Amino acid sequence: MRDQHKAVTYNRSDCRYLNDERHAEAPELLQALTPAFGDMAEYAAPNLKSKAFNSKKVTAHHAIIPTMNVPELGKLTEDERRIYELIVKLYIAQFYPPAEFVATKVELEIAGHKFKAEGRLNSSPGWRLLDEQYLKDYEKSEKQPELHKLQQNDSGTVESAESMKSFTKPPARYTMKSLLKDLTSVAKYVTDPEIKKLFMDKDSDKQDESGGIGTPATRDSHIETLFRRGFVAEKSKKVISTELGREFHDALPEFAVKPDMTALWHEKQKQIEAGELNYLQLIEEVDGSVAQEIARVKREGINIKSNAVQCPKCKTGFLKPRKGPKGKFWGCSAYPDCNATFPNKGGKPDLKTKPANKLKVSEEHKCPDCGKGLIRRPAKRKGLFWWSCSGFPECRFRCFDEKGKPKLES
Repeated sequence: MRDQHKAVTYNRSDCRYLNDERHAEAPELLQALTPAFGDMAEYAAPNLKSKAFNSKKVTAHHAIIPTMNVPELGKLTEDERRIYELIVKLYIAQFYPPAEFVATKVELEIAGHKFKAEGRLNSSPGWRLLDEQYLKDYEKSEKQPELHKLQQNDSGTVESAESMKSFTKPPARYTMKSLLKDLTSVAKYVTDPEIKKLFMDKDSDKQDESGGIGTPATRDSHIETLFRRGFVAEKSKKVISTELGREFHDALPEFAVKPDMTALWHEKQKQIEAGELNYLQLIEEVDGSVAQEIARVKREGINIKSNAVQCPKCKTGFLKPRKGPKGKFWGCSAYPDCNATFPNKGGKPDLKTKPANKLKVSEEHKCPDCGKGLIRRPAKRKGLFWWSCSGFPECRFRCFDEKGKPKLES
């Protein structure tokens, strides 16, 4: 979006704030967005100034926002359009009023026992009108709307009562969204009060972090690695641990499965910055911890008995069952870096069969119609090839091959 279309600002920023002076650009930018986004941009009020405009909280780069180079939405790929619309909606939302509701908390005394009830009456959806899902969530949040009519010392008659026994429920399984959100506040899982304080102090100057671990960029890459190596999987949009992942977790030392070390090392980095500690001391400590663990593993071994099958092609990923048009097969967890597949035989991958390789999508040659990579395919006649779009069947572009390159009409 940034390199090809120049449609958004610096795309690697994790900041959520804008410089105050950028507020003056709002009328012109909203006007430029109106042809593509209609009433959404036209009805925005550029005179409104949300809390997102705060120069003091801008880091190396301000938040990602659209530029005056508004592309034709129909010429964007599906992924490009979804990302661009998300950026634009979040920007436009800054010029809509907040969502409003009336919250009521009531304390009732019945036969000498005290009870509590909460009610919420929605009054104005505000910026939530911009997104269908946000609006649905807002409407669902309304509950017991009549409570706000009660006044202090009001009395009434209990017409019915019901007693229920139930068990506490375990925490809901993570979704990708809730997992990423939870990583911004892992301090709540730390039991040592001193280490918890270090976590909270670390993020005291951050608006969207509260004792978190990692950064948005490193979290994504680490989670991707866990999936690729078969330690976690996704089932019905829920992130679950695999047998291999659980056994690997149990085999690790205590310091490697708790976030405490992050806070302790961050504190020592602050000491280095203040000149109170030599950086070589921290390196020596880290090296010592790693060497000690290596020695333990050599001495005791690792008790992992998982039946996971390592990919014989890349030696990095693990084979996972998948479903295709022709039924079940096994593919490497490191896909798309490794595209090896094996047929299914009795519920296990048939490793005697040579791994199949999918045709590679070209990074150099792009489809002139939709912009996706082209694929060079072998023709029925030996030695001949042709090219087609990787976006098939949405895009049906194809052309002849000319000395290993697509023959595009000039």
